[in-house]
Amino acid sequence: MGDSIGQGDGAETEFKWFNQLSKKLETTNGVMSFPYKITTPGSTVFNGWFDFQNKDFNRDMDLVFISFGQNDQGIMSENQFGAVYESLIRKVKSKYKHAEIYTIIESSIQTEKMPRIIKELSDYYGTTVIDTRIAFKESNKDYKNLSFDGTHPNNDGYTLYSNYIYNQIMKKLSLNPVVNVDINKNILYSNSSIYQEAKLTSAFEELKEGAKSSKIRFNGSYLGLSINKNASGGKFRIYIDGKFIKELSSYNKFPITHKVLIIDELSDTEHILEIRLSDSNKKIDLKGMITE
Repeated sequence: MGDSIGQGDGAETEFKWFNQLSKKLETTNGVMSFPYKITTPGSTVFNGWFDFQNKDFNRDMDLVFISFGQNDQGIMSENQFGAVYESLIRKVKSKYKHAEIYTIIESSIQTEKMPRIIKELSDYYGTTVIDTRIAFKESNKDYKNLSFDGTHPNNDGYTLYSNYIYNQIMKKLSLNPVVNVDINKNILYSNSSIYQEAKLTSAFEELKEGAKSSKIRFNGSYLGLSINKNASGGKFRIYIDGKFIKELSSYNKFPITHKVLIIDELSDTEHILEIRLSDSNKKIDLKGMITE
């Protein structure tokens, strides 16, 4: 599960990293694999956390890859990223008790904030870190020659992904073939405890009808929004209990729905959310609120 890199954007179908990995596992090890995706371009780990709880493939999984971090930078705080990522690891392992979990550090990430958290959680829970930045560095090639657009890998870049992931799987099997992901321990991030359940509540009908602001009450310790983005979208400001929180945009070149974490340090009581359009000439389409 992951973002646009998680779903291999930037490469032809046969060169997407998971398709190359599946082929390599079959030709080299005689293992038939059937990839299932929970991915959204431009998404954060909060988006993946929500979608995972609302997706059921009706089968067990042997390997689960988590690929987030690029889009989380500048959108989620380090504590928010750590808390949601930790909850996702625990939920994956609770659902797929025999699965090995591989946490991918994406090649495009240039700071150490998100990678540090991924490594910290992986060390704690026994998941396997795959830092694809190492593969790119060891190739001795300029990133722009391995990238489709400066962020997403191209065919050659995803070949590095596939080969590096394959080698890490083989290394893990040679050292310890037993799955040792352990979630029977205390949480590392205190706010991780509030990310247990998520429900999407439809709201904001007046905004769809042309209103310039909307207020709605909600309960819970955190709040997320499901935003339908498109080329006609605009900016809007978010207030909670009368306090300005942040400004977001519903603009995107192509239609897509993003689930975005707004805040997670609220008292577990009733609150008032207010949305105000920044540009009166634009319309925004909010699918609803995400709460406990």
